[in-house]
Amino acid sequence: MTATTSPPTHGSTIRNAVIATDEPPRIVSGMSAFFERWWVPCLVLPMIMSSDFKWRRRAAQQALAGGIDIEVIIEVCIYAAVFVYLIYKYGKAPRWARTDNLLFLMWAWTSVTFVSAFYSLFPKLGIVRAVQFVIVATLAQTVANHATLKHMHRLAHAYLIMLSGFCALGYVWHGALNKTVAGRFHWMYLHPVPAGVYVMCGTVIAAAYWRSGELRSVINFWPRWVYAAVCGWIGLALLLTKTRGSIIAAAVALTFVMLYHSSARHKVSTFVLSAISGVTIIVGAGGIILAYLERGNSAQQLATLNDRTNLWKIALSDYVKRPFFGYGLGAARGIFLEQIKLGGGHNAFINVLTDQGGLGIVVFVSLLAVMLWRMFRFQKGSIGYRESYLLVPLFVGLLVNSISCEFMATQANNAAMWLFMLCAWLTVISRAQRSADAAGLDLEDEPVATPPPPARVVASPSTTAGPPTTAVVAP
Repeated sequence: MTATTSPPTHGSTIRNAVIATDEPPRIVSGMSAFFERWWVPCLVLPMIMSSDFKWRRRAAQQALAGGIDIEVIIEVCIYAAVFVYLIYKYGKAPRWARTDNLLFLMWAWTSVTFVSAFYSLFPKLGIVRAVQFVIVATLAQTVANHATLKHMHRLAHAYLIMLSGFCALGYVWHGALNKTVAGRFHWMYLHPVPAGVYVMCGTVIAAAYWRSGELRSVINFWPRWVYAAVCGWIGLALLLTKTRGSIIAAAVALTFVMLYHSSARHKVSTFVLSAISGVTIIVGAGGIILAYLERGNSAQQLATLNDRTNLWKIALSDYVKRPFFGYGLGAARGIFLEQIKLGGGHNAFINVLTDQGGLGIVVFVSLLAVMLWRMFRFQKGSIGYRESYLLVPLFVGLLVNSISCEFMATQANNAAMWLFMLCAWLTVISRAQRSADAAGLDLEDEPVATPPPPARVVASPSTTAGPPTTAVVAP
């Protein structure tokens, strides 16, 4: 017979209570204990890496036609393995009564995207991406229902570890892509534009942990100087990618990191110091900075944002022909490749208009609006207020970057995965705050539980043969 501490009950508190049970205590150790703590990154990161990190170069026409090779098979198998595990471990459908407005809109966006694959101009590619998107949404729903805040922070730290390693790999191995991206930093056969999204996210995450001691206190993973070093290491890779959209997005997000939740006096002093430093840098190294940003492009290319404005004009003219439902999932990647030699909408909202039409853009914008509303309504001293030190800059960075990159509105990539993980993270915050409110805990002044006095073990004589029985008595 073993004694276990009683679990908390609703509406009342039991102190120093002991429950006698015939079941031995369950001890989790080894790999099981590791996976209990790290199951979120163990599921998320393999999906990200299998989708984006390629060891071969493949023509865009082959991808649009739905061609299959060993790398595609590995990617599909990883997504399938994650889905099978989710069904095996958490194979219970969520109750609609427990689905909040954010998760509802997440599934509405997923549903619109999934249906659009069946009337896509490129059905093979569309259906595969649609199934992957459903798996990503299922994972986000599972994380929202079962993960804790520590799980989410371990995901952020695992992402930094993964990204630091691949940034080091980029100095050793980067496959040749084409002449237009020659000399720009990337790793493997990942294009510098999506690579820029990766390092932008990593720079913002590391800077947020460096800035906020409250965030670091959640799991106490590294000392502060490590976050500064990681931020500098990944930030250097961001500059070397020469991806202007990601660099601008990182600059805006880092502004939020430095000024968000700070006092008015701190904001004024930071603004004055930044203005003086900026003017000094521009005067001293303006020519070098201008040459860096031009990347050898002509004035006409810069005026059209490397033909992006021309692409957007074509997209809007095509949208008028199918204004309600668009051309189907993956269509933007093929339409613009044929007309202007650029794949994808190069803008998240243009991409949605082309693929899912007016219905899709309404649902997508609604999802982003609800996320912004949830992030900016946390009260000071709440759990969400602390978490917003990281969530707000990261989401702002993704949003700014979506002006020149469509990845947040597409499927099976880093930006789309982070969008859904932010949805899950906000739901985890809501669950944690409700639990804290129900327990009457104060985040800033949480009482320290005093250990109960030791229980007395009383032996009683047995009326039958055998050793005497023992009972654990609560004090």
